[in-house]
Amino acid sequence: MAIEGYGPPYGMGTSSVAPILTGGPLRDPASGQTWGSRRIDPITKDYVIDATGRAEGMSDVQQLVHMAVATDLGSSAVRNLGQQLRQIERVSSNFEALVTNALEGAVQHIVNAGLIEVVGVVVEVVRPGVAHARLLWRDLTLAPDDPNSAQETAI
Repeated sequence: MAIEGYGPPYGMGTSSVAPILTGGPLRDPASGQTWGSRRIDPITKDYVIDATGRAEGMSDVQQLVHMAVATDLGSSAVRNLGQQLRQIERVSSNFEALVTNALEGAVQHIVNAGLIEVVGVVVEVVRPGVAHARLLWRDLTLAPDDPNSAQETAI
């Protein structure tokens, strides 16, 4: 019912037509499984969108680990989230141990919650002043007894 002078109750004109998206939201492109969190590109730090315009997915635990190691401690609204890699000023004899401690400390709350176990940390010095690190971990919510289920998060 229209009120005199106000037009139809749901507006006027033709509704816009958008293409119908195929596939499901938050799917892993490799397995096709639907996950609970949006996939984050570790390089660009953006959410990953597939060819159909839908957000790709990653497990909640993967996103927890990614956020813990990709965030500088003290730069988030969550006070204890992140790592302290920027506190390491130079590559010295204990550099690998410092990086390992920083990354393991960043995910300690996830380990304490029983969600992951840390398998190891790989540190590679590329050239003076440049290093790459990878945290190797196992998602205990998916395959707690599978020794081949280790995942890695690069820094």
